[in-house]
Amino acid sequence: MNGRSARVTPGHTRPPGRLLTVNAIEKGASKVGIRLKAVENFSRPRPTLTFSILTKKDRGCQTFYRILMGKKVCQNHNNFEGKWHNELNRILDVKTWDRILSGIGKINYHNDLKWLQLRITRRILHTNVILSKYNTNIRNICDFCLTDAETISHFFFTCQKVQGLYSEFGKFLLDHNIFLNIDIKSAIFGFYNKPPMSMDNLVLLFIRGFLWNAKYKKVTPSLKYLKCYLVCCIRNLKHVYMNIGKENYFEEWQTIYDTLLSEEPEE
Repeated sequence: MNGRSARVTPGHTRPPGRLLTVNAIEKGASKVGIRLKAVENFSRPRPTLTFSILTKKDRGCQTFYRILMGKKVCQNHNNFEGKWHNELNRILDVKTWDRILSGIGKINYHNDLKWLQLRITRRILHTNVILSKYNTNIRNICDFCLTDAETISHFFFTCQKVQGLYSEFGKFLLDHNIFLNIDIKSAIFGFYNKPPMSMDNLVLLFIRGFLWNAKYKKVTPSLKYLKCYLVCCIRNLKHVYMNIGKENYFEEWQTIYDTLLSEEPEE
């Protein structure tokens, strides 16, 4: 390069340009923690990731980035993403994880719930499964159902007590023409295809906060207590929007707020 011919060590020949490119792709992927062989398994029978990159004519990194992000990559089964893949028995692609993680940073006005969601996503929430490893006086059994191990997914979704709560709450909303579909992913991470501060996502975040509070207050979660908790959360949110001059942000909440107020028990 630069007017000078490249030196070639005697007895060695330079690999062809295509092989050099393949080597560069593999080295670049390894630096960001992506194992190409694992990725290729998810590419079949479609063209492999390496082939997709090689056959692209556009210059720059954007095309390569889109190809990489579009793959369902399981980068490292030792990190929290890999553990979630195992626990949920499904693989979330990189774009999905980007939306989940970036969504946590966009939760406003609820720092305690933001911290709760961060611990849930990063799998550092102190459920009984984790606490029992460090304290022999604590059993790994769920505090609600007293039957199964208290993993994060069990605590926030598969527990029989929690399932019953979701069923009652869903029926309550349907009776007032409000529909909220809750599955295991939305119960844990929220609806990552919707804004983090949307009503659906905040309602689910409030429910996660309610369940976690019930655990440490040693209270069995019930629809009655959940309604009271939601009224307090939504009322506080309304005050925040009024104080910052964004009353119109509360319009989507008005129906569910009025519904909960009408159900609130008199003191």
